[in-house]
Amino acid sequence: MGVVWKAWLARLRSPGEEGAGSAGSPLSPLAWAEELVDALPEVRHSSSRERLMERAREAHRIAWGPHFRQWWAALLAETYEPHHPNGGVALLTPNLASGQRFRRVYITYAVEGAYGAEEVEDYFVPEELRVGLEEALRRAGGVLPRRFTGRDRLLLEELKTRAEEVVITYPEADQEGPLEPDPVLVGPAPDPLPPLPAASPLEVNPPQPYRAGLGPVLLASPTVEDLRHYEECPMRHWAERLVQDPKPEWWQLWAREVRESKKLVPARLEALAQQFPQAEGWMRHHHTLLRGLNLGFSLEDKGLRVQLDGISRRDREVHIYRFVAPGTPSKEAEEKVRKRWSERWAAAYLLSHPTWQIRRVSLWAWPVLGEPVLVYGNPIERLWEALKQHQRRVQEAKERYSSGEIKPKPGFPCRNCAVRDVCREGSPG
Repeated sequence: MGVVWKAWLARLRSPGEEGAGSAGSPLSPLAWAEELVDALPEVRHSSSRERLMERAREAHRIAWGPHFRQWWAALLAETYEPHHPNGGVALLTPNLASGQRFRRVYITYAVEGAYGAEEVEDYFVPEELRVGLEEALRRAGGVLPRRFTGRDRLLLEELKTRAEEVVITYPEADQEGPLEPDPVLVGPAPDPLPPLPAASPLEVNPPQPYRAGLGPVLLASPTVEDLRHYEECPMRHWAERLVQDPKPEWWQLWAREVRESKKLVPARLEALAQQFPQAEGWMRHHHTLLRGLNLGFSLEDKGLRVQLDGISRRDREVHIYRFVAPGTPSKEAEEKVRKRWSERWAAAYLLSHPTWQIRRVSLWAWPVLGEPVLVYGNPIERLWEALKQHQRRVQEAKERYSSGEIKPKPGFPCRNCAVRDVCREGSPG
């Protein structure tokens, strides 16, 4: 078919164009256009042939050679074909002639008096053309006009023929009392529904309805941060463990990889730079500080455990770092670390542990792609009362956690809880 295709491409080019037909028998543009039109049987024997050739003659008067075909095509695009639709009279089907327009019609509220042909005022009659009932009777020869005779029964019978299938329903009563169905529509004694099996377990009244059990639950070994979530709402902490976590953002994946690195050696830095190119320049700028951190550092004491993003020690001074989202303002980043339990518990542990002999602990909130922010504005140099109270609060939460007590704690956090439907905001069952 390739040869045929190329032959047609050459045939569709007018004389003078590159790639046109054989140069041995050159044709004039009009002769070429007539030959091309007659090559199509659908056009050669149609009434449009003369109109096509008329447009070709117009193009021939305007252009010659390679521009002839472009002008002919442009003129043909502006030519309209007259359309003569078939004449005739539209016929109605038997259903349409009988007034049916739908396959199924629903007649609701089929009670006595709901459907009627009662007299109402015609707002489309001009005021000067309105007459009284006596004048209307006189003009009608003393006979009541047909539109005042009342046709309720005929109307109701007509409603039942509006479709191939007519479904009629009515309520047995409303707020004012029982209702009487219209016998013309419903019939004198509508048949009751046959006995049907229960369509849903909700239709069956079990002796004891189901209620969610709120007994003790065996929970895994907690971290200090797990205890903070547990203290906010035990039910939410337990239920969120059963729900699939949302997809983490790139900086959270980066922080996890960094914690698993333990030390940011040059080889590991290059690997992270390829994996997270958006943080490459920032990591190289802070490489000296990042390289000196013990990443993913863990502390354990009395069954409690914390995992810190990064920690460094200089003589008897310790710096604890927590990574937060990129672009977090300084005040907001500091507040995020203050709300956490892990860093404050680790500070209290280091200041009170005799083996470490730490005198100062600095907490830092470090936005990724940003600069570190010192929490509290200065280092912690002694175990003040607020840190002691924090340690007691963590220990009390651990005791309740170990007992497996899972109860909802409704309150302000319920507004953004992803599992609020589990506990119905504190209402079990």
